Amino acid sequence: MCTFRPALIVCAGVCYVSLFSGIGRAHLPAPEGSDASPVAQTGVEQKPKEFLERTVTFSGQLRERWEATQGKNFTVTPADSYVASRIRLGVAFKPLSWLRFFGETQDSRAIFYKTNPTSSVSDPFDWRQGYVEVGMLEGNGINVRVGRQDFQLGSGRLVASADWSNVTKPFDIAVATVTYGSSTNQVVAGSILLIDPGRVDRSRPGEHLYADYSTFKKLIPGASVEPYVMAKTALNVWSKDGLL
Repeated sequence: MCTFRPALIVCAGVCYVSLFSGIGRAHLPAPEGSDASPVAQTGVEQKPKEFLERTVTFSGQLRERWEATQGKNFTVTPADSYVASRIRLGVAFKPLSWLRFFGETQDSRAIFYKTNPTSSVSDPFDWRQGYVEVGMLEGNGINVRVGRQDFQLGSGRLVASADWSNVTKPFDIAVATVTYGSSTNQVVAGSILLIDPGRVDRSRPGEHLYADYSTFKKLIPGASVEPYVMAKTALNVWSKDGLL
């Protein structure tokens, strides 16, 4: 998508790749008389492979976006154009229908940048997500996800990871979701990550987010009612009177 404003931003070459939906291949029939036939195989030989095929999933994403700036009064740019490159690799382990583990790495770089790129466009190889999830993913019930993760509260206007950015900001957060019929309630506690290209990303000291977000889809016919309460803490905040 291209957008024309006082600055011209040109975007090209967006590609998402799903690497694997499992780690195994289909079983091929063994030649007649072969000792490798399914009948000759023992249960001990079959079970580990079948278990991994059923429970382990690999995922990946490759995105290359060309950006260029142009404009008489535009801010000083470090490059006339550059490539915003982002690669993600993830692995999920789901041993039970109600238990899931997920980990993901990300490598974000600004290629052809003429100066040292800021943390908004560059964050070399880092740990992006790593969480454990307990509970059903769909339907009525309770779901709890704890760890580093992408997160969006409601429609994303208040809290979201902002996937358009070359370096998205996940959260170190715990999210409990209770679903009953057309109603959903989320209780959230955690913090936003501090993106640091020079070291492993980490939580911002003293900055924490708390929220209780509810959604009622049938309280008013044809409308969704979404009341919420949010609180945020910050470290070393100065008042308007200059007091800490």
